[in-house]
Amino acid sequence: EGQAKRVVSDIGKRAGVVVSGSGKTASAHDLRRSFGQRMADAGVPVRLLQAMMRHRSFTTTEQYYLRDKVQQQADQLALYLGTVGQSAEAVN
Repeated sequence: EGQAKRVVSDIGKRAGVVVSGSGKTASAHDLRRSFGQRMADAGVPVRLLQAMMRHRSFTTTEQYYLRDKVQQQADQLALYLGTVGQSAEAVN
């Protein structure tokens, strides 16, 4: 176990940071994933996120942080198209 991982895990334990409902304290990797997801949700450009997360492959960044975002955008588009269709029917 690396020094940074031990330090982060110790800080998490002292702060009482708990992984959603599991009763386990957050690990360094949990914090890393949370950071990456928050950056993706905030709209950080994918290539910058890839560099920040130190992923060699764009595919890794895409797999872990963009899959949900693409689904959210598809859901929003479907909702919009449904609303547009309903508005057009109301006019006729």
